Amino acid sequence: MAFQFSLRALLRLRRTYEQRERMRLTVLNAAHHRMRHEYEDLGEQRKTRFERLEEKLQKGMPGSDFHMENALVAVAVKQQRQLAAQMTALESQIQFQASAFREAQKKRKTLDSLRERELRAYQQVEDRREQQRLDDLFARRRGLPKNG
Repeated sequence: MAFQFSLRALLRLRRTYEQRERMRLTVLNAAHHRMRHEYEDLGEQRKTRFERLEEKLQKGMPGSDFHMENALVAVAVKQQRQLAAQMTALESQIQFQASAFREAQKKRKTLDSLRERELRAYQQVEDRREQQRLDDLFARRRGLPKNG
């Protein structure tokens, strides 16, 4: 008789749930990674625009050009701030999702542990049965009285 874990369906459900929580966490981490790169790119763009504005100011530039360049720097700063706020919100989601994943993992591991204990107990019983069969076979071949 093959080993049958009584909570097999629940274990399968826990594994599926853990995998789903892991995928959600992966998606959130990937989004955060993209945002961080976009934030860094915006920082570089802002720095480049600011340096260009400084150069033009040193050479002398019309007021309208100054206002245009200054507006572009301000837009980059605003975008970067908005992205920082989005990243902060996303970090909270990541923390929450990481917690949900750890909880799902813990529940799955608990069932895995129970399954392993039941499997070991089953294997011990099967090993004892096999040993008893071998003992009985040996006793029959030797013509000894049967034990038990």
